[in-house]
Amino acid sequence: MTDPKYKRARNIQERIHVSGQLVLETPAHFGNGAVRSGALLDMTLITDEFDGRPMIPGTTIAGALRSYLRERLHGYGEEEASDQGIGWLFGTKVQTDEGEQSLLIIEDALAHSYSISFRDGVRIDSQIGIAQDQAKFDFEVLEAGSCFDLHFELALTPDHPADQLLPLLAAALQGFESGEIRLGLRKRRGYGQCKVMQWQVSRYNLMNPIELCGWLETPSLDHRQSQKSAAIVEALHVAADSTDSREQLRLTAQFGLQNSSILIRSGFGESNDAPDFVHLHAKDRDGNLRPVIPGTSWTGVIRHRALRIANTIADSRQIPASDPVPQLINQLFGDMPTQAGNKSQASGHASKVQIDETVIENGHSLYQTRVRIDRFTGGALDTALFEEAPVYGTAETRVTMNLHVRNPERYEIGLLLLILKDLWTGDLPIGGETSVGRGRLQGHHAEVAITAQSASRKTFVLTKDLPALGLSKEAQQTLQSYVDELWQYLQKGLNDNADAK
Repeated sequence: MTDPKYKRARNIQERIHVSGQLVLETPAHFGNGAVRSGALLDMTLITDEFDGRPMIPGTTIAGALRSYLRERLHGYGEEEASDQGIGWLFGTKVQTDEGEQSLLIIEDALAHSYSISFRDGVRIDSQIGIAQDQAKFDFEVLEAGSCFDLHFELALTPDHPADQLLPLLAAALQGFESGEIRLGLRKRRGYGQCKVMQWQVSRYNLMNPIELCGWLETPSLDHRQSQKSAAIVEALHVAADSTDSREQLRLTAQFGLQNSSILIRSGFGESNDAPDFVHLHAKDRDGNLRPVIPGTSWTGVIRHRALRIANTIADSRQIPASDPVPQLINQLFGDMPTQAGNKSQASGHASKVQIDETVIENGHSLYQTRVRIDRFTGGALDTALFEEAPVYGTAETRVTMNLHVRNPERYEIGLLLLILKDLWTGDLPIGGETSVGRGRLQGHHAEVAITAQSASRKTFVLTKDLPALGLSKEAQQTLQSYVDELWQYLQKGLNDNADAK
């Protein structure tokens, strides 16, 4: 005989429809691993089968919302708790006799205005500083300003009424409102930043025949009972939840580019009559092409300098290079799984560091003609004349770096502070052709915010004021303590290695 609980249908008494317009703040890639027929790129965008418009699968949106809500309630890397209700919204992860279906229905989001461009990437060998063999790839991206229509529907039952589910839904959707949720490929390298500026909410009491008919007609288009607001808590009429269990480091630094230039080559020319090499440009939300520094470029130079700093400290303490330096770098910036034949020898893990794509404000692109010199004869090489268009800085040029680290250790903060110092003083250039003086920054202003559950939020503000950079004596000592712990961590690695032997 069939157990009666399998015949039990959900007694849905009310449905709440939430819609919003999601706008991309930076380029984004949403793909399914397949390449469209006739495409000449390695990775193409996923598109709707019927009209060919780019789309964001509902599964992508659901996964991002669930992950954001879990991290906000429990912290980075923590498991869900059954008593927190995440499973009520998104369904239980493990299929058991007591498992429940998701009460939140999430539709695929179709783009209604968009612009497509192309990006390329390459994996760099950290040992020799050049591209790895067969590690070049290119892909389609949706430019900033592309818009998608989001549609959610929440079913309310006697077991899970509005006062139980709406605060959770509002907390999850606040991630889109604040821009903390990112979607698609390379989210931790500046891609997929997005925001929802306004929400629209319609409620339908299914116990009322008139409202039931209104929902049955066209719930996504019926605005007779809709509430519009820029804040989701106002649109849903719930109290804002300030719960945030995440431990994080946020570093925002503003640099100048005066008396210098920068060149990060774009793999796709802007026009047929453009120079041989042009700096990478991307569209902003208004459709204007602006010079940018991608998150991959920031991460590449920061990771390389972090390895150099750690190795320098290790050499001064006679710490074997095999341990613990690679462990420090890999746990901070992520690691790819190693392959031996067809078998994976180790599992990779994601980067703890997230860096935004940066717009170069008030920069000027200027053409420059250069020639390659034959070192033997001292004359110009044949067919070696080329043109390039780097971005030159002025007194008003500004470059802002936004860096975020999940669950930072104190010694990791110390390492990143040393890297900030090198960027601040111009010792760490970014981009190509650094040997001819390009990419050197000058620090103007920085803010270091450290949030931990065990301590209150600490914020340090750095300015151009020398010699203390506007820091109090206490702030200097606190920041120095993070650097000291980096030395202690590497020293401990040396001692543990010696004990193991």
